[in-house]
Amino acid sequence: MKKVAIYQNTISRGGRIRVIAYMTECLNELGIVPDWISFRNGFDNSDLESMHSVPINANFKIIDSFNKGLGEYKYIKLNKIMDQMSPNYDLVINSNNSLSGIKQGQNFLHFIYFPREARVISDFNNSVYNKIPNWFFRIMYSNYSTPNKKNPLIAISAFTKKAISIAYNIPHNNIDLIYPPVPLDSMNNSDEFNKENSIISIGRFDPNKNQISQIKIAQNIPSLLFYVCGFTPNKQSEKYFESCKALIEKNNISNVKLVRNAESRELDKLLKLSKFFIHTMHDEPFGLGTVEAIMHGCLPIVHNSGGSAEIVGKKQLLFNDSNDAILKITELKNLDAEDINLILENLNERIKQFDESIFKSVFTLKLKQLLN
Repeated sequence: MKKVAIYQNTISRGGRIRVIAYMTECLNELGIVPDWISFRNGFDNSDLESMHSVPINANFKIIDSFNKGLGEYKYIKLNKIMDQMSPNYDLVINSNNSLSGIKQGQNFLHFIYFPREARVISDFNNSVYNKIPNWFFRIMYSNYSTPNKKNPLIAISAFTKKAISIAYNIPHNNIDLIYPPVPLDSMNNSDEFNKENSIISIGRFDPNKNQISQIKIAQNIPSLLFYVCGFTPNKQSEKYFESCKALIEKNNISNVKLVRNAESRELDKLLKLSKFFIHTMHDEPFGLGTVEAIMHGCLPIVHNSGGSAEIVGKKQLLFNDSNDAILKITELKNLDAEDINLILENLNERIKQFDESIFKSVFTLKLKQLLN
């Protein structure tokens, strides 16, 4: 049996774990049980049965956290460790969002959601370390930023493809584009939903996701109920959640409900209830939440950047700042049902390109090419 490893710094709830689950499904169908390698893993074997639409098999392997280093260096350190371990595998799938530190490995497949190198040393910077001067990261990454460019690279959106090309000085045509998988078979017709006058957001509670901005927007649209939903996988997320809660209490904002660590069934119910979806993160690499919102008949209003703007593709649904978001939401609220349905029909056509069947077909073909 071929040996395959999939690795990233931390394996926890979020969009990337869903992509890894689909990768694992493809590998399982080829008779391969991959190793999931990380410094920290928020799951155990029992979770494999419930985290994906079909049961998947993988081996969890944790690397001693004393080896990981601090801050940004932990991404480089894991790459260096996997570079050394790569001879033990037929294929190593890098889901670690960085190429720095990989020098020798000839058997890597890099699946980059957004390169750390671009996140911390460029205009894309919205890292948790953005208070540290950029020159620090430039010096750090310059020592490791000459990866083996012969290994195949996959981007998850046209936006990330451009960022990868710039970050590693790799020709645009040498980077494949495979959109993350979305189970569109579960798509619902918005006519079946009993929509209320509400708007929903979904994403990890984090400064990058910018839920504080959503709460301030809500304060200016009191007639609209805001469901701000997210999970808190670490201390930073917990601290940010408490900041959101404190802001609501301090300003006595009555039209915001914080929904923390909700089960998928509860999120599904809230998506079906909500008329609108808001996403305030700048430079979102893709935006699975945006696609899911469209599937549930929500009109998306997203920041005019990154993958979410790529998904929506309509100026009417894009905003540049909070004031612009308030204006766009107010305009959309005043549309009649016929106009809303026309927009949703167009959006449902656009998201067909993200169907899970396309991902599985293209990714399986890539696996076969690399493993044969």
